Amino acid sequence: LVNAKLWIVGRNPPEDILKLTSADIRVDGGVEDIRNAYGKSSVLLAPIRNGRGTKYKILEAMATRTPIVGTKLAVEGINITSGQEALVTQSADDLAAQTVKVLKNPQLGVKLATAAYELVKNEYNWKKISDKLDNLYKQVGSTN
Repeated sequence: LVNAKLWIVGRNPPEDILKLTSADIRVDGGVEDIRNAYGKSSVLLAPIRNGRGTKYKILEAMATRTPIVGTKLAVEGINITSGQEALVTQSADDLAAQTVKVLKNPQLGVKLATAAYELVKNEYNWKKISDKLDNLYKQVGSTN
């Protein structure tokens, strides 16, 4: 993994993250189109430890066929099975080990990314989401 590079992407990175910049670590707070970042990446590492809300980065990685390694919180709310659509673990050492595993085994990355793409295509597309919302609205509307 002599050629491995870490690319940290996110708006307004804090000073402690900016200080990590080196020949092997790029910190980028101004990516215009995240799909370009995924297209240039071998794996998405999502070491999310706090926060709530929609996991757009995970869904975007799935839609762009980028293999995912992340914490339980990173994939929470998405019907991901560890070892099938992503590699899910908790400790920093395990996250690093699973990322290296994907980088050293491109076939594993393709397997994970393909399964994740199929999941997002089939379960998280706009038609499916709008149908679920429509049913919910009908149920709420019929309770009056």
